[in-house]
Amino acid sequence: MTTRKMLKNCRKQRGVGAFEVAISSFMMIAMIAIGLDATIFVLAYTRLDQTARDACRAAAGQPKTGADPVYPSTVCNGALLAAQTQLSQHHNDGVFIKQPTLTGTTAPYFVYQDYGGNTPPSPNQSPYVTVTCSEQVLLPIPINFFGFTASGFMQSGNLLTFSRAYTYPIVKTKSYI
Repeated sequence: MTTRKMLKNCRKQRGVGAFEVAISSFMMIAMIAIGLDATIFVLAYTRLDQTARDACRAAAGQPKTGADPVYPSTVCNGALLAAQTQLSQHHNDGVFIKQPTLTGTTAPYFVYQDYGGNTPPSPNQSPYVTVTCSEQVLLPIPINFFGFTASGFMQSGNLLTFSRAYTYPIVKTKSYI
């Protein structure tokens, strides 16, 4: 082989190497972006799960002190205040994960069912509290691959709204199980 042919083959190999680096770096950036979105997604969901559980537990520990005249058997003002106070104790960064809030303060989002101090209608039931919390999550990289958008559960390209409901037994009343 002549020197000229060897130089030509060497130049071709360098061009192939540059092409491989360009393709692999594009793939690496895409993997890092997906990993960052997945990390924030999982972190936000686990934080909401913990927050909703803590708010429901705080509401279940409150005795019934007052009722809403519209829903007299499903809302307890002390339990509602305890749940809201517990939610305010869970601080998020505020940039990617917003502060969790109660989805609603009336049924079906907040239910304080103590059966009015009477025996539950079914023998396998017990007094309970249901709390539904929600939070908004801003993903740093919009999920938009070649025209596909996840608009079914996202408000925009990168804003998600999570909702989590928890049911917990009321601990300061008689259990009929």
